Amino acid sequence: MGKEILKLLGGLGSTPQDIVATLGAARIRGQKGSPSFQNPIVRYVYRHLNVGGLIYVPVNTSSLLAVVRQGDCHTVQLPEPVSLFLDAFHAGRFPQLEE
Repeated sequence: MGKEILKLLGGLGSTPQDIVATLGAARIRGQKGSPSFQNPIVRYVYRHLNVGGLIYVPVNTSSLLAVVRQGDCHTVQLPEPVSLFLDAFHAGRFPQLEE
């Protein structure tokens, strides 16, 4: 599952601004400070992959994404552009993506 998530997230774009454009075109928005379903990256993953579990991105560690399925937790190192996007999103730099 980790490789599928990384491939999907790698396709978001090579800069935070590219990611904003991709998420905006897909009409994906979110809430600042949300680590789970209200997080725009988590929503994007859920929309494109059947994860079969809970996904979350701890806000204080925007470089990791965790997948919890059937009692097991696996982490994925986020691509740098996604991590930079999340830091900026949570800081309020992309209000067009906020709910």
